[in-house]
Amino acid sequence: MGKNKIQRQVTSLQKLRQMEDSLAKDRSLLRTLVDNLPNQIYVKDTRGRFVFTNPSCAKIMRAKDPEEMIGKTDFDYLQVERANRAYAEEQAVIRTGESLINREGTHHVPGTNRYFLITKVPWRDNKGNIIGIIGINHEITKIKQIEGELQNARFELENRVEQRTAELKKTNLELRNEIAERKMAQDKLLIYQEQLRSLASELSLSEERIRRQMATDVHDRIGQTLAISKIKLESLRESVSSQELAKSLKEISILISQTIESTRSLTFELSPPVLYELGFEAAVEWLVRHTKEQHGLAARFKDDGKYKPLDDNVRILLFQGVRELLVNVAKHSVAKKVTVSTRRVKNKIQVSVEDDGIGFNTSKVQLRGYTKSGFGLFNIRERLKHIGGCVDIDSKSGQGTRVTLSVPIDHQKNKPGRTKK
Repeated sequence: MGKNKIQRQVTSLQKLRQMEDSLAKDRSLLRTLVDNLPNQIYVKDTRGRFVFTNPSCAKIMRAKDPEEMIGKTDFDYLQVERANRAYAEEQAVIRTGESLINREGTHHVPGTNRYFLITKVPWRDNKGNIIGIIGINHEITKIKQIEGELQNARFELENRVEQRTAELKKTNLELRNEIAERKMAQDKLLIYQEQLRSLASELSLSEERIRRQMATDVHDRIGQTLAISKIKLESLRESVSSQELAKSLKEISILISQTIESTRSLTFELSPPVLYELGFEAAVEWLVRHTKEQHGLAARFKDDGKYKPLDDNVRILLFQGVRELLVNVAKHSVAKKVTVSTRRVKNKIQVSVEDDGIGFNTSKVQLRGYTKSGFGLFNIRERLKHIGGCVDIDSKSGQGTRVTLSVPIDHQKNKPGRTKK
């Protein structure tokens, strides 16, 4: 009997070593992925001390390696003003539990500035308590450079138009010639503005594609690797005879489950998979439920059940618009109820967001100032205009607000500049 017991213990130890080797390989795979991503990835505790960083983060902070940063704070690497700002916004995430998504920030490098989209989400323990933050910085320096070049080009063109206008006052002959030239310049300006709208749309779609790719990578690579690790760990826990070892394995399994949940939450924050897997109506319905859970609004979704053909670009645009409007209702309208409706009216698809909040006088409020978040309903309107769509706002002080996004079904034929056959 003693020999059999020893044999079983030897077998259990062999299985444990095999499982440890497998976990080591999985950790190595995860570390390789994080270390080679161009994004700056970091984890901090509630006091702002680095718990984990990848090489990209260490490089931009000018640290020797990621290990050097462990236990240190932003105050060890950044100017006091910037470190204070980072600490304040991270404490807000820890205090409220609300994620910070895609805030634009800069990092000064001698001779230039680098621009980033900064995302920070709560890091929770197995009991749901917030024990720090997880951050990802995505560089958008090239996009900002393009935007700057476009803005400079636009200013240059507008200055040229103004100079031409002043010259028109010289003589009647010059006036007639300059009027013709001004008309040409105006036509070019309209074309240029349309090109700007098109480029703005492409930039936004590129951002969405990047976010979707990041979400896919997090889910497919990190999430699946963690799930497999958890399964193997559970199998190992069931096979060991040592209670102490089984308890330790269970604790590790709980930590992995927590990390899996964090990656799933991060995936939905970056780009909701339901938008691509189940379609626009299902995605809007999920967004309404998410708003209800997050902000406590009596939110509901209505759909007329009619077929609504939408390509990916328009689906993303409308989804972003609805998300923008729901955030605005939750933060600024003082509403108790909100209803999101999707319907097909002849050759148009309409999406309405209606609330019972304080409303406002639309004659005194410009669309540019209607929303407060980064994406902006103004940008939604410009992109809808690019494909022949529009935004309609119906609101009165004290009587709530209804905003309707409308897009033609055959939007390709309705783009400005296209001639109907």
